[in-house]
Amino acid sequence: LVRNSVVLAVYLLFSVACFFTVHEHSPKEYINHCRTEHARKLLLESGLSVAEIGKAVGYSDPMAFSRFFTNQQGMSPSGFRKEYQR
Repeated sequence: LVRNSVVLAVYLLFSVACFFTVHEHSPKEYINHCRTEHARKLLLESGLSVAEIGKAVGYSDPMAFSRFFTNQQGMSPSGFRKEYQR
């Protein structure tokens, strides 16, 4: 069991290092970037509510999505939509 855990740990560290080499970001940063970009697109191009957009990008709690988006963009999802929607 210990040997398998060590092999798995080495594999995961190698995988993260390879991912970083290709994308220049950690997997978490890459996923957050993808979620943010998809949310931005939905906010600007759809009539979905902020809660529906949050669910579409992986957040079941609308407040958690709003905090995430605000942290990433510097403004709330509804503020982003109001400022940038055509």
